[in-house]
Amino acid sequence: MAVQTSRPYELRELGVGGVLDQAIRIVRDNLKPLLIIVSPALVLAIFNGLIALYLVPRFDPSLPLEAQLAAIQSAALTQIAIGTAVSLVLLPWVNGSLIHFVSERYLGHEITAGAAMARGWKGYWPLFWTTLLVLVAVVFGFLLLIIPGIYFTFWYMLSHQVTVIERFSGFAAMKRSKQLVKGSLNQAFLILFVLGVFGFLLGAGASIIPDLNIGVVVSSVLQLALQLVTLAALVVFYFSCRCKVENYDLEHLATEMAGRDGDLPSDGEPPRDA
Repeated sequence: MAVQTSRPYELRELGVGGVLDQAIRIVRDNLKPLLIIVSPALVLAIFNGLIALYLVPRFDPSLPLEAQLAAIQSAALTQIAIGTAVSLVLLPWVNGSLIHFVSERYLGHEITAGAAMARGWKGYWPLFWTTLLVLVAVVFGFLLLIIPGIYFTFWYMLSHQVTVIERFSGFAAMKRSKQLVKGSLNQAFLILFVLGVFGFLLGAGASIIPDLNIGVVVSSVLQLALQLVTLAALVVFYFSCRCKVENYDLEHLATEMAGRDGDLPSDGEPPRDA
Protein backbone atom coordinates (compact mmCIF):
# COMPACT_ATOMS: atom_id res chain seq x y z
CA MET A 1 0.00 0.00 0.00
CA ALA A 2 1.36 3.40 -0.98
CA VAL A 3 1.97 5.91 1.77
CA GLN A 4 -0.02 9.08 1.12
CA THR A 5 1.99 12.10 2.18
CA SER A 6 2.76 15.52 0.78
CA ARG A 7 5.58 14.04 -1.29
CA PRO A 8 5.10 13.91 -5.08
CA TYR A 9 6.58 10.40 -5.30
CA GLU A 10 5.63 6.99 -3.94
CA LEU A 11 7.65 5.72 -1.01
CA ARG A 12 6.95 2.00 -0.90
CA GLU A 13 8.18 -1.34 -2.20
CA LEU A 14 8.13 -1.07 -5.99
CA GLY A 15 8.48 -3.39 -8.94
CA VAL A 16 10.90 -2.82 -11.81
CA GLY A 17 8.40 -0.70 -13.72
CA GLY A 18 7.62 1.36 -10.64
CA VAL A 19 11.29 2.01 -9.89
CA LEU A 20 11.99 3.18 -13.44
CA ASP A 21 8.81 5.27 -13.57
CA GLN A 22 9.67 7.08 -10.33
CA ALA A 23 13.26 7.61 -11.49
CA ILE A 24 12.17 9.18 -14.78
CA ARG A 25 9.69 11.43 -12.97
CA ILE A 26 12.36 12.62 -10.54
CA VAL A 27 14.76 13.47 -13.36
CA ARG A 28 12.02 15.18 -15.37
CA ASP A 29 10.76 17.24 -12.43
CA ASN A 30 14.25 18.32 -11.30
CA LEU A 31 16.13 18.49 -14.59
CA LYS A 32 17.70 21.94 -14.17
CA PRO A 33 19.37 21.39 -10.75
CA LEU A 34 20.41 17.88 -11.79
CA LEU A 35 22.12 19.26 -14.90
CA ILE A 36 23.94 21.81 -12.75
CA ILE A 37 25.21 19.06 -10.44
CA VAL A 38 26.24 16.73 -13.24
CA SER A 39 27.88 19.37 -15.46
CA PRO A 40 31.45 18.53 -14.24
CA ALA A 41 30.89 14.90 -15.28
CA LEU A 42 29.64 16.02 -18.70
CA VAL A 43 32.77 18.11 -19.24
CA LEU A 44 34.86 15.09 -18.19
CA ALA A 45 33.04 12.75 -20.59
CA ILE A 46 33.45 15.08 -23.57
CA PHE A 47 37.08 15.78 -22.69
CA ASN A 48 37.84 12.07 -22.35
CA GLY A 49 36.12 11.26 -25.65
CA LEU A 50 38.00 13.95 -27.56
CA ILE A 51 41.29 12.80 -26.04
CA ALA A 52 40.54 9.31 -27.36
CA LEU A 53 39.96 10.70 -30.86
CA TYR A 54 43.20 12.67 -30.98
CA LEU A 55 45.41 10.08 -29.30
CA VAL A 56 44.55 7.24 -31.67
CA PRO A 57 46.93 7.43 -34.64
CA ARG A 58 45.56 7.55 -38.19
CA PHE A 59 46.07 4.50 -40.38
CA ASP A 60 49.26 4.74 -42.39
CA PRO A 61 49.73 1.96 -45.00
CA SER A 62 53.45 2.74 -45.20
CA LEU A 63 54.02 1.53 -41.62
CA PRO A 64 54.15 -2.14 -40.54
CA LEU A 65 50.89 -3.45 -39.08
CA GLU A 66 52.60 -4.44 -35.83
CA ALA A 67 53.85 -0.88 -35.28
CA GLN A 68 50.40 0.58 -35.90
CA LEU A 69 48.78 -1.89 -33.51
CA ALA A 70 51.37 -1.05 -30.85
CA ALA A 71 50.69 2.67 -31.31
CA ILE A 72 46.93 2.15 -31.03
CA GLN A 73 47.39 0.04 -27.89
CA SER A 74 49.63 2.68 -26.32
CA ALA A 75 47.11 5.43 -27.10
CA ALA A 76 44.25 3.38 -25.68
CA LEU A 77 46.13 2.65 -22.46
CA THR A 78 47.01 6.35 -22.09
CA GLN A 79 43.38 7.37 -22.60
CA ILE A 80 42.16 4.76 -20.11
CA ALA A 81 44.72 5.89 -17.52
CA ILE A 82 43.73 9.55 -17.90
CA GLY A 83 40.00 8.76 -17.80
CA THR A 84 40.32 6.49 -14.77
CA ALA A 85 42.43 8.98 -12.82
CA VAL A 86 40.11 11.91 -13.50
CA SER A 87 37.03 9.77 -12.81
CA LEU A 88 38.33 8.63 -9.42
CA VAL A 89 38.95 12.25 -8.46
CA LEU A 90 35.74 13.79 -9.84
CA LEU A 91 32.99 11.19 -9.87
CA PRO A 92 32.71 10.51 -6.11
CA TRP A 93 31.88 14.19 -5.62
CA VAL A 94 29.38 14.33 -8.49
CA ASN A 95 27.72 11.02 -7.64
CA GLY A 96 27.52 11.87 -3.95
CA SER A 97 25.90 15.20 -4.79
CA LEU A 98 23.40 13.54 -7.13
CA ILE A 99 22.48 10.83 -4.63
CA HIS A 100 21.94 13.38 -1.89
CA PHE A 101 19.80 15.61 -4.12
CA VAL A 102 17.67 12.77 -5.52
CA SER A 103 17.10 11.17 -2.12
CA GLU A 104 16.01 14.47 -0.58
CA ARG A 105 13.62 15.23 -3.45
CA TYR A 106 12.26 11.68 -3.39
CA LEU A 107 11.39 12.12 0.27
CA GLY A 108 9.71 15.45 -0.48
CA HIS A 109 12.38 17.73 0.99
CA GLU A 110 13.43 20.98 -0.65
CA ILE A 111 17.10 21.24 -1.61
CA THR A 112 19.19 23.31 -4.02
CA ALA A 113 21.90 22.12 -6.38
CA GLY A 114 24.47 24.13 -4.43
CA ALA A 115 23.50 22.53 -1.12
CA ALA A 116 23.68 19.06 -2.64
CA MET A 117 27.11 19.75 -4.14
CA ALA A 118 28.36 21.07 -0.79
CA ARG A 119 27.13 17.88 0.89
CA GLY A 120 28.73 15.79 -1.87
CA TRP A 121 32.08 17.49 -1.30
CA LYS A 122 31.80 17.04 2.46
CA GLY A 123 31.26 13.31 2.01
CA TYR A 124 33.88 12.93 -0.70
CA TRP A 125 36.39 10.72 1.11
CA PRO A 126 33.93 8.18 2.56
CA LEU A 127 32.40 7.74 -0.90
CA PHE A 128 35.83 7.57 -2.55
CA TRP A 129 36.89 4.85 -0.11
CA THR A 130 33.68 2.89 -0.67
CA THR A 131 33.98 3.24 -4.46
CA LEU A 132 37.55 1.95 -4.37
CA LEU A 133 36.65 -1.06 -2.22
CA VAL A 134 33.66 -1.99 -4.38
CA LEU A 135 35.77 -1.67 -7.54
CA VAL A 136 38.50 -3.91 -6.13
CA ALA A 137 35.95 -6.48 -4.91
CA VAL A 138 34.13 -6.64 -8.26
CA VAL A 139 37.34 -6.86 -10.32
CA PHE A 140 38.74 -9.52 -7.99
CA GLY A 141 35.43 -11.40 -8.22
CA PHE A 142 35.54 -11.46 -12.02
CA LEU A 143 39.07 -12.80 -11.86
CA LEU A 144 37.70 -15.70 -9.80
CA LEU A 145 35.91 -17.39 -12.71
CA ILE A 146 33.48 -14.47 -13.31
CA ILE A 147 30.54 -15.75 -11.19
CA PRO A 148 31.72 -14.14 -7.91
CA GLY A 149 32.14 -10.84 -9.75
CA ILE A 150 28.52 -10.97 -10.92
CA TYR A 151 27.30 -11.57 -7.37
CA PHE A 152 29.52 -8.81 -5.99
CA THR A 153 28.19 -6.40 -8.63
CA PHE A 154 24.62 -6.88 -7.44
CA TRP A 155 25.37 -7.27 -3.73
CA TYR A 156 27.25 -3.99 -3.57
CA MET A 157 25.24 -1.98 -6.11
CA LEU A 158 23.66 0.16 -3.35
CA SER A 159 26.90 0.83 -1.45
CA HIS A 160 27.07 4.42 -2.70
CA GLN A 161 23.48 5.11 -1.66
CA VAL A 162 24.16 3.65 1.79
CA THR A 163 27.30 5.77 2.15
CA VAL A 164 25.56 9.03 1.26
CA ILE A 165 22.15 8.47 2.89
CA GLU A 166 23.02 6.40 5.96
CA ARG A 167 26.63 7.64 6.32
CA PHE A 168 28.19 4.20 6.50
CA SER A 169 31.29 3.72 4.40
CA GLY A 170 33.75 1.08 3.28
CA PHE A 171 33.04 -2.48 4.34
CA ALA A 172 30.10 -1.41 6.50
CA ALA A 173 28.39 0.15 3.47
CA MET A 174 29.05 -2.97 1.39
CA LYS A 175 27.62 -5.21 4.10
CA ARG A 176 24.54 -3.01 4.42
CA SER A 177 24.05 -3.00 0.63
CA LYS A 178 24.17 -6.79 0.54
CA GLN A 179 21.61 -6.94 3.35
CA LEU A 180 19.21 -4.72 1.42
CA VAL A 181 19.63 -6.31 -2.02
CA LYS A 182 19.82 -9.96 -0.97
CA GLY A 183 16.09 -10.61 -1.33
CA SER A 184 15.71 -8.59 -4.54
CA LEU A 185 18.48 -9.89 -6.80
CA ASN A 186 16.13 -10.70 -9.68
CA GLN A 187 14.69 -7.20 -9.55
CA ALA A 188 18.18 -5.68 -9.40
CA PHE A 189 19.22 -7.70 -12.46
CA LEU A 190 16.17 -6.58 -14.46
CA ILE A 191 16.68 -2.91 -13.57
CA LEU A 192 20.32 -2.97 -14.70
CA PHE A 193 19.44 -5.06 -17.76
CA VAL A 194 16.78 -2.60 -18.97
CA LEU A 195 19.07 0.37 -18.36
CA GLY A 196 21.90 -1.47 -20.12
CA VAL A 197 19.72 -2.05 -23.20
CA PHE A 198 18.84 1.64 -23.30
CA GLY A 199 22.53 2.49 -22.98
CA PHE A 200 23.39 0.20 -25.90
CA LEU A 201 20.68 1.75 -28.09
CA LEU A 202 21.80 5.29 -27.24
CA GLY A 203 25.40 4.42 -28.01
CA ALA A 204 24.43 2.81 -31.31
CA GLY A 205 22.41 5.87 -32.28
CA ALA A 206 25.28 8.26 -31.54
CA SER A 207 27.74 6.08 -33.47
CA ILE A 208 26.00 6.73 -36.82
CA ILE A 209 26.83 10.47 -36.67
CA PRO A 210 29.47 10.98 -39.40
CA ASP A 211 31.41 13.79 -37.68
CA LEU A 212 33.42 12.15 -34.92
CA ASN A 213 33.72 15.28 -32.78
CA ILE A 214 29.97 15.91 -32.86
CA GLY A 215 29.44 12.21 -32.21
CA VAL A 216 31.53 12.41 -29.04
CA VAL A 217 29.49 15.35 -27.73
CA VAL A 218 26.12 13.77 -28.58
CA SER A 219 27.17 10.43 -27.14
CA SER A 220 28.35 12.11 -23.93
CA VAL A 221 25.06 13.99 -23.51
CA LEU A 222 22.95 10.87 -24.15
CA GLN A 223 25.01 8.74 -21.79
CA LEU A 224 24.80 11.45 -19.16
CA ALA A 225 21.01 11.47 -19.43
CA LEU A 226 21.02 7.71 -18.96
CA GLN A 227 23.38 8.11 -16.00
CA LEU A 228 20.92 10.49 -14.32
CA VAL A 229 18.06 8.02 -14.76
CA THR A 230 20.25 5.13 -13.61
CA LEU A 231 21.37 6.93 -10.46
CA ALA A 232 17.80 8.04 -9.69
CA ALA A 233 16.61 4.46 -10.24
CA LEU A 234 19.20 3.13 -7.78
CA VAL A 235 18.11 5.67 -5.17
CA VAL A 236 14.46 4.66 -5.63
CA PHE A 237 15.47 0.98 -5.56
CA TYR A 238 17.42 1.60 -2.35
CA PHE A 239 14.32 2.98 -0.63
CA SER A 240 12.18 0.22 -2.13
CA CYS A 241 14.52 -2.36 -0.59
CA ARG A 242 14.36 -0.58 2.77
CA CYS A 243 10.57 -0.62 2.62
CA LYS A 244 10.67 -4.35 1.88
CA VAL A 245 13.28 -5.26 4.49
CA GLU A 246 12.41 -2.92 7.35
CA ASN A 247 9.08 -1.17 6.58
CA TYR A 248 10.82 2.14 6.02
CA ASP A 249 7.69 3.62 4.41
CA LEU A 250 5.69 3.19 7.62
CA GLU A 251 8.53 4.52 9.77
CA HIS A 252 8.91 7.56 7.54
CA LEU A 253 5.17 8.22 7.62
CA ALA A 254 5.17 8.02 11.41
CA THR A 255 8.08 10.50 11.53
CA GLU A 256 6.25 12.87 9.18
CA MET A 257 3.07 12.70 11.26
CA ALA A 258 4.99 13.30 14.47
CA GLY A 259 6.63 16.33 12.88
CA ARG A 260 3.26 17.69 11.81
CA ASP A 261 1.84 17.21 15.30
CA GLY A 262 4.70 19.34 16.63
CA ASP A 263 4.16 22.19 14.14
CA LEU A 264 2.92 25.57 15.31
CA PRO A 265 -0.78 26.26 14.86
CA SER A 266 -1.72 28.40 11.88
CA ASP A 267 -2.22 31.50 14.04
CA GLY A 268 1.43 31.33 15.13
CA GLU A 269 0.72 30.62 18.83
CA PRO A 270 2.76 27.89 20.50
CA PRO A 271 0.86 24.66 21.20
CA ARG A 272 -0.78 24.57 24.59
CA ASP A 273 -0.13 21.92 27.18
CA ALA A 274 -2.90 19.39 27.60
